[in-house]
Amino acid sequence: MQLSNQKSKLIARVATWHEDRRPLEGPVVETVVHRAFRSKYQDDLDLLWYLWTGPLSPMFGKDRMATFETHFIADKATHKEKKNPYFALIHTPAFCQKVLAEFGVDPAAGMIYRPGAVTAAMILGVTGTEVRVYQAVSKDAPESLPSPGVGMRHYAPRARLVLAADQEEMQERIVKLLGFGERVGVMLPEGWASPAGAVVFRWAGWKDGDGLARGVFAGLRELDAVGVGAIVCPVPTVGGVGAALRDRLEKAARRS
Repeated sequence: MQLSNQKSKLIARVATWHEDRRPLEGPVVETVVHRAFRSKYQDDLDLLWYLWTGPLSPMFGKDRMATFETHFIADKATHKEKKNPYFALIHTPAFCQKVLAEFGVDPAAGMIYRPGAVTAAMILGVTGTEVRVYQAVSKDAPESLPSPGVGMRHYAPRARLVLAADQEEMQERIVKLLGFGERVGVMLPEGWASPAGAVVFRWAGWKDGDGLARGVFAGLRELDAVGVGAIVCPVPTVGGVGAALRDRLEKAARRS
């Protein structure tokens, strides 16, 4: 993406620590956006605003935002927004498949966060991949979806979720719970010994972070559905997606 000299200078200014002007390391834009909310430096706020509505922002994709005009001005000529090629390419199967590949997304596990402008039928027509649309049973259901712009609530099973650091601790916790007369479910990584007396969900390989992430909530729901009183789940130690998975499991354990 090519930016004007003015915008390039702005990014150069904000891509530093404000305290001593050292260059930032890692994901610069993400760091600056978080810092804008926290510290409210003017340069950071300027970049945040540009990312939201700038004509060359990769996160916006249009020459202008005409939301105000669309809602309050009758003249439809003022409603027009020139869109960049992304808005045409999203209807091209090859482009969609390339985007999925770049982000490491498995099309078979696709999900529409909330039905809206892009429907499941449209995605099926473009990618050839059927996706599931998750609908809340009621507004009070644990898996109900919040309003757009609000993060999805963390799923927590009805059964008590008991976390374990490794295979040895998992076995110890299962034996202890069975000794108390509990009906125990276990999220069992591929290749681990199957514990006697427990209901098992066959999880992915212990080093397969993506597989563990894809199967975790399906496993918790399946064990919940058979009526176990406690679910023992080892906490993955793999990097990358493993960190997010650990965070979700810890939150689910606190809620269960």
